[in-house]
Parts: sequence; structure tokens; C-alpha cells
Amino acid sequence: MLIDPSGWWLRPEGRFLISGSEPTQTEPGLPLEPDWAEWNDEQWASLAHRIPALAALRVERAWAGYYEMNTFDHNAVIGPHPDLRNLYFINGFSGHGMQHAAGAGLALAEWMLQGQAQTIDLQELGFERLVQNRPLRELAVIG
Repeated sequence: MLIDPSGWWLRPEGRFLISGSEPTQTEPGLPLEPDWAEWNDEQWASLAHRIPALAALRVERAWAGYYEMNTFDHNAVIGPHPDLRNLYFINGFSGHGMQHAAGAGLALAEWMLQGQAQTIDLQELGFERLVQNRPLRELAVIG
């Protein structure tokens, strides 16, 4: 997978390539249509700079859709609510839910049964970071 610092990403998808970027539309609205202006020469050039063969390729098809994500810091929120007893979070994974489901589920079950996650340390992913305005920053997060 290639993640360009400009925010574009690219990866193989069968015999094709799939690419995307952070959404330009911040408020939900219908109908969802691809923003063909995003595929202007500047963005295409930034990808072709990384893979020169892309200069000869063009977009064959596109789609637009909503992407569930934690807009605070793009990371999951896992663990108990600091004030509401018996309210636990396990959300905000974006497209990584299936990848992280087994570990996140195990950790949350441990948290619920034993008072804290035992197998995986998830303290940094707790809800408190949102209340305290303490985002957990990562490099190269794609939406």
C-alpha cells in the first residue's frame, strides 16, 4: 500500500488499483457522487511521482460513500465510559473493524469481566482522551 503525504492512498485490487483520499465533504449529503475534480492533474501527479507508470493510467470508475470514523483522532474508542457505569465503547474503527475485531473484543471482554484489559494494553484508546482533548496521533492514517 502506498500512502502519499498529500493524503492520497493507493493499493492493488485484483488486476486494478484502488485509490482514495480524505473526504472533501464534511457534512453528510445526498446524493453521493464522486468528486471528479479531486482527480485533477495535481493529485494524479503526486501519485505518479511515487509510481511513474501511473502517469499513463486514468480513472476507469469511481464511487463515493460515507466512511464511519472517529473524526477526533481516527482511532478506535475502547473501554468503559468514565462516568456512566456499565457503558462500554468499542467503536470508531473506520475500515479496520474486521482487522481489529478479535483483539478489541477480547480486550473489552477482559475489561468488563476483570476491570481492565489484560492481554492488550488499550488505556490510550479509552474515552477519557476525548473528554481531555488528548488525541492519539498517528502518522499515515487514511480515511
